[in-house]
Amino acid sequence: MKSHNTLRLLIPRNPVAVGLIAVIPSLLLLTIRIDADTGVQAWVQRYGQPGSGGQAVAVDKNGSAIVTGSSRGGGGSLDYTTIKYSRAGAPLWTNWYNGPQDSEDSAQAVAVDSSGNVIVTGYSVGSPANPFIEFGTVKYSSEGVPVWTNRYTYPGDSSQYGCSMLVDDSANVIVAGYSTGNISSRGYVTIKYSSAGSVLWTNRYTGPAGGDDYCRAVAVDSSGNVIVTGESYGNGSSYDYATIKYSNTGEALWTNRYSYPGNYEDSAFSVVVDGSNNVIVTGYSDNGGSEDFLTIKYSSDGVPLWTNRYDGPEHYDERAQAAAVDASGDVIVTGYSISY
Repeated sequence: MKSHNTLRLLIPRNPVAVGLIAVIPSLLLLTIRIDADTGVQAWVQRYGQPGSGGQAVAVDKNGSAIVTGSSRGGGGSLDYTTIKYSRAGAPLWTNWYNGPQDSEDSAQAVAVDSSGNVIVTGYSVGSPANPFIEFGTVKYSSEGVPVWTNRYTYPGDSSQYGCSMLVDDSANVIVAGYSTGNISSRGYVTIKYSSAGSVLWTNRYTGPAGGDDYCRAVAVDSSGNVIVTGESYGNGSSYDYATIKYSNTGEALWTNRYSYPGNYEDSAFSVVVDGSNNVIVTGYSDNGGSEDFLTIKYSSDGVPLWTNRYDGPEHYDERAQAAAVDASGDVIVTGYSISY
């Protein structure tokens, strides 16, 4: 499995950042709130024992921060760990999820609906009868009470990894990730649940080469259409950007792939939608000597509008990790750039 570990960053007013922070000799789930106007650190909270780690953060309408990741449970294995902090940084509740196998469970994404309910997803080892990794999605009330749990496994001996999630305007939950099928290659998986946890639709995408495909991010537009992106093995190429738009009922509307000339590796990590329902995807693209930021804007119909590459001043590796759109439609991307 390809691995990309990054600091997770959300930027509301008074930003909250959560990530894997090295604290010798352990990793702790660390949350920091920074005042947007002054840049002053407002508060810091640490949670966990050796092996704990933060993966994602969301903020509700009251400014409370909900952080998720994993920590070691009583049996020594990792469990989903979700913590809600008040705007002032006081812990309000903590909840854990231990899957049916009492094995490794790693939360990867969190979202909050308009009622303040908290939804967490990630990957979790299944039951003894099916000891493979599954999507595990848990909904909590605003007070931290479990509301429902839904697990997904692809038919046959396979493993599933939930990577990204959001809640739409109707409080439906959309989870995206990838699944290993019976032929051992990986494919995109997108699932839409109702607010009550019922499966509304499931879609799987396998690229033209039948190789490994990793879904990394999901977004939704103003009509409830769902857009997913990631990396997909192409015919005669390495990994390509592969972006798919589904209707709100799960019908595939369009698929767009991008491969840099020379057939090097291109991997998308983030997707956002602007006020006109244009789709912006960012990640990195290998130019044959180093990796560059690569950002593409598509129309709502999937037509490429522009493509932009960024190569740092020293021409080493650069990887865009996230994108945002401001009120004017300008696109902001961030990531890392290596220099020596």
